[in-house]
Amino acid sequence: ENGLRATCRNLVSSLARLNPIFAAFQSKLMGYYFVNTVYYGGAQYTPTGRGLGLARESFVKLYRCFAASHMNDGFEAALFLTFSTGIYFSSTFYVCMAVATFSWTLAPFIFNPRQFDRPSEMCKDI
Repeated sequence: ENGLRATCRNLVSSLARLNPIFAAFQSKLMGYYFVNTVYYGGAQYTPTGRGLGLARESFVKLYRCFAASHMNDGFEAALFLTFSTGIYFSSTFYVCMAVATFSWTLAPFIFNPRQFDRPSEMCKDI
């Protein structure tokens, strides 16, 4: 609608903001909770408080919240990729798996509000 230049600008802008990483993380999160709802029930409306998250969360809290749903699967996928180095898959497979693995293991920390404001706060987590 706005031309090729605007389309290219939007694409570069989306990639610079790491939108594919966030989309992979969000898709995994939605799938995880959908499967849990199907397995264990509990399909009811729960108020989510959809306001903007403005507070920075600690490393321990983020790990505790996302280890079961994302990080364990991300580490497992990375381990399987490491062991499959002798088997040839297409480069597209490796790129997609790298994005997914990176997203599942690091996205909670990258998209944590105010994560990179103060280096002293980041050092507390380490």
